[in-house]
Amino acid sequence: MTDGPSGSTIAFKKGGDPAKKLAPLWPSEPDSAGWRELPATPAGAAFRKKKKPKSLSASGLNRLARKIMAREWARARGTLGTRLARQRVARLEREAAEYQQGNERKKRMRALALGRAARLSGSLQEALSAFGPRLSELPPEERPARAADLLAESIRPVGEVDHVHWDSDGCHIVFEPWDERRLRRKNRAGRPVLFRASVDAGLHLTDCVPLEGARYEASRRESIVDRLQAALRTHGRTPQALHNALRRVGRVVGHRDMSDGGIATGVEPWEEVRRRRLERTGQAPAIVYMVSADPALENIRCEPCH
Repeated sequence: MTDGPSGSTIAFKKGGDPAKKLAPLWPSEPDSAGWRELPATPAGAAFRKKKKPKSLSASGLNRLARKIMAREWARARGTLGTRLARQRVARLEREAAEYQQGNERKKRMRALALGRAARLSGSLQEALSAFGPRLSELPPEERPARAADLLAESIRPVGEVDHVHWDSDGCHIVFEPWDERRLRRKNRAGRPVLFRASVDAGLHLTDCVPLEGARYEASRRESIVDRLQAALRTHGRTPQALHNALRRVGRVVGHRDMSDGGIATGVEPWEEVRRRRLERTGQAPAIVYMVSADPALENIRCEPCH
């Protein structure tokens, strides 16, 4: 047997004890090679560094002492936490003031709009007076098809007609006055400022009010339905005619065939597309309406997509 911890050749005699032969290689006491048996330690304990205790400077200790004293004094006076409460109250008061200012601004705008509507009434009645004779000049068979276009032409001196909704006892004319249209374009606002004029069967103006809030949204849906119905009456009640009319209304964003044979199509009106571009709200959610029709394309509905 050749001594040495590395590269050694060990020969065992037959019947020898391997443990006795290997024992000198791992002595419990230091030998000539300096080997020592070490006590068992947890894994990684030799590499674990002891954390030094954190020490605070004199200025840090002073700050900490002042904070503790201030907190104790505030607790003794009963004012602990009142700073956050005062900030919360100030924020609520500021929000309430902003809300009140917003309401007052809306009231002023509504009062101005009502004043403009009152001033428009005279011009509207004059335009309606001109509409009656022009309509009577047409042959009776042409009057139903030409009535809406002729009425829009008569109202043109007052404003741009958005749509005309006919009822059994008259009609409702939704229009944007020219002054409002010029102001909107000057301010680069997207949505039109609309008014609704109600006309009875005798072509007398009964009401003229600005459209706001829910009434405005209902008027937009009513406008889409009326425009689609007018297109189908002119070009035939076919899916292709409806699709072409929808593309004139706005950007088509989806199409689905219903189980009963009807169709449902999503559309974003072009005015909403322009509004998002003008107001630089391209990342804002688009205002999309779902237009549905029965298989015969007789009944058309328009509902907002939530």
